[in-house]
Amino acid sequence: MIKDNEAVCHKKYKTIVQLDFESNRKCMSTIVSDGSKNIQFIKGAPERLLEKCTKYFDKGTNAAVDMTAKQRQTFLALIEKQAGQG
Repeated sequence: MIKDNEAVCHKKYKTIVQLDFESNRKCMSTIVSDGSKNIQFIKGAPERLLEKCTKYFDKGTNAAVDMTAKQRQTFLALIEKQAGQG
């Protein structure tokens, strides 16, 4: 799905529910379906999204691996570094 552009996604997937941004959640969510499976997209504050993550994609192994507290902190440090660069 990541390779699909927006027009293809709108044809291929039906929106099931959309949860608008809320300051207490610090994120917004959309759940879509292709008829056989549901997929949830979430956009929001990195620290909120990372606390929900149980896995991440490791380019070295080309696989989803378990998210650890150490890896979560590494991601947060990278995000803060990039944010500081403007």
